Amino acid sequence: MIINTVISFSTYRMDEFFPEDDKYVNSWGDHSLYRYYIYLRHYPDISAKFELGESNFNPIYADSVNKITQLYKPGDSRDVFKYKRLYSTKKYTVDEDNIDESCQKIIDSIVSELLKKEETMLIKCK
Repeated sequence: MIINTVISFSTYRMDEFFPEDDKYVNSWGDHSLYRYYIYLRHYPDISAKFELGESNFNPIYADSVNKITQLYKPGDSRDVFKYKRLYSTKKYTVDEDNIDESCQKIIDSIVSELLKKEETMLIKCK
């Protein structure tokens, strides 16, 4: 059984947009300004999230953080935060009679959904 599992990852396009900053430590304990993760806490339902990490980032990224926030959470004007969850994918349910194939299809769908949203976000925020 899968319980409380989170698979965290980044993409090369977002790494170019928000490069890691060694002077910055976010609420996750690393140097990333953002994070994608696949969320398995409510198995057999699976979804993914996109978050910005803590508000103590380098001020040179403030404009980009504000643009992304206004795009996905226009009412969120918090300057201080532990993290900002900006969006989630839809929930997918694993077919427990065919776990291997079902999980592969779900992960492919989730990543595809995230990459499309990322492409749109980067176009609108540049």
